[in-house]
Amino acid sequence: MQKHLLILFQFYKPLFLWNLLFSGAAFTGITLYGAGFLGISFIVKVLGYASSVWFQYYFSNKTHYYYRNAGYSIRKLYAYVFLFDIVVYLIAVSFYLTLGSFPDVKS
Repeated sequence: MQKHLLILFQFYKPLFLWNLLFSGAAFTGITLYGAGFLGISFIVKVLGYASSVWFQYYFSNKTHYYYRNAGYSIRKLYAYVFLFDIVVYLIAVSFYLTLGSFPDVKS
C-alpha cells in the first residue's frame, strides 16, 4: 500500500502546481460569484485536467515507461490523482460555502 501511495505521489508531483492553479481559478470564481458559479468551476477543473494530461504527455512521456514497467496503468494513475484532486477541491468548496453562509456576528 505504501508503495502504491509513493507511486501516486511521484506521478502527481509534476502536475500539482498546474492543478493548483486551476483549482485557485475555480475557487476564486466561487468566491466572487457565489454558489451559482459551481457548474462553471467544474468546467474549469475539467479543462485543467485535460491540460495537465496534455502537459504530462508532451513533456514527460518517457517517464510513463517507468510506471508501466512497475505494473501500473497510466489511465488508472490519472483517475486516482484526479479523483483525489476533485475530492480535496469539493471539501474546500463545501467548507467555504457552509462557513461563508453564516452572518457576521459583531460584539
